Amino acid sequence: MANGIYEVPTNILDDRQAIQTAINNAQNANGGIVLLANKQYNISQSIQLSSNIILQGLGASSQIRGIADVPIIQVTTGTAYAEIKNLKLVYDNSIQTSNHFHIEADRTLFLKIKNVIIEGPGRSNSGILTWDASTSNKTIPISGSSTEAHFMTHIENCLLNEASIWLNDSDSRILNNYIWANSTSTNLLPYAIRLSNGSVNISGNDIVPGNDAGIYLASTCSLIRIENNYFDGSWNTVHTGWGIELNAARQCIIVGNTFANMYYGGIKADNSHQNTVLGNIFNNLNRSRRASSRYDVSLTSTNSESLGLLYMGNQHFRDLSGEKSIALYANSGVDLLMIGNSVIDWSESSGGYCQPAIRIYRDDNQSYLMANRVTNSRINGNSKYPLLTDYGQTTVGAFTEVVNTRIDFSEAFQAQQLIPKVQDININFVGAQANSRITFSIYNLSASGFNISFARVDSSCSTAGVFFWRVDIH
Repeated sequence: MANGIYEVPTNILDDRQAIQTAINNAQNANGGIVLLANKQYNISQSIQLSSNIILQGLGASSQIRGIADVPIIQVTTGTAYAEIKNLKLVYDNSIQTSNHFHIEADRTLFLKIKNVIIEGPGRSNSGILTWDASTSNKTIPISGSSTEAHFMTHIENCLLNEASIWLNDSDSRILNNYIWANSTSTNLLPYAIRLSNGSVNISGNDIVPGNDAGIYLASTCSLIRIENNYFDGSWNTVHTGWGIELNAARQCIIVGNTFANMYYGGIKADNSHQNTVLGNIFNNLNRSRRASSRYDVSLTSTNSESLGLLYMGNQHFRDLSGEKSIALYANSGVDLLMIGNSVIDWSESSGGYCQPAIRIYRDDNQSYLMANRVTNSRINGNSKYPLLTDYGQTTVGAFTEVVNTRIDFSEAFQAQQLIPKVQDININFVGAQANSRITFSIYNLSASGFNISFARVDSSCSTAGVFFWRVDIH
């Protein structure tokens, strides 16, 4: 790219023509920087951006305002190595509903958008769109037989307010942006990010989801990495859908994200396979308290193709009042490996998690188990913290022979259908006198309780004592 700088004049009546003329001059010189001044530019026709051009402002003071129902910037078909940076894009308040986005790119190569503010309140579509402009449907994937295809769109350090990103690219990056699909009660946009292709890294973003989801992955998506993002649904007046929704997407990695105060749940995956969900935090989800979204994570399959799912090291926390939630739900068609997850429930009496909080369904009559016997599922080392605990005490009177006692677990504890390990049973015996020394052994351990046998250590032990027990499920 040439190093020439082409300043846009500030004393021209037609702002769009002034910007376009500077772009054309730079293009004729094989590229350059088109520099916007510290002013508001009003445009009624789209600005056409082409190869080897940097359209650069001085920050939010360099503002391009759309005063007609057209894309503000169009990146022309097959453009390579173009950049938009350090400026603000906004429509006039009178231009509220439209199918046009602020930036629309047609099958480009390495389009970079950095430090751009996009304001779109009241618009049915707004933000950044990459697509095949030769079609009428902006959501369908670009055909592999197309003469051009999108590659390497890079969007970084941008602020999108009431706006979204729809990418039909592969090998692209969405990094460190603030993307607020819904920041008011207007509730127009379905997604903050919508993908229709593969090999995209979405990392370090602050995302307020749209009505349906924060990130939506179409069935044509694969090899998507979603990491270290914050999904924020903290405003009580704002409708925010699921954090991430996968529609038959495959070979995706969802790692290290935080889902907080969502109106719906965190992750909804239907007929998706070979995906990894690793080290995420789910905090107080389903503010809507509706039954159909009462899951932190919902994994379903209707075609028995949800294979090879790894769910590992995730943390679930909930203390909201109202309807109880389920930390993880998976139906009988899902092949799932779970390792080392935890559930923190501070509201066991109301508003926290159902028991059990993790439900993996079997094939027979849709009954659920959280155990190694689950069809096509393996569960290892998952825990609930504070640990799911049952406890009590039993008075043992003075005795000279062996005493056998049955301990029954509570109904809520038995509902887990898990048999605790012997080493998880914490026991203590306090006698009335210092010489009340006994030994005890446990047998007939099951999901409903256990038997314990007491025996004296020496013949001088004939006083009563209290046996305290506690059982934990890890």
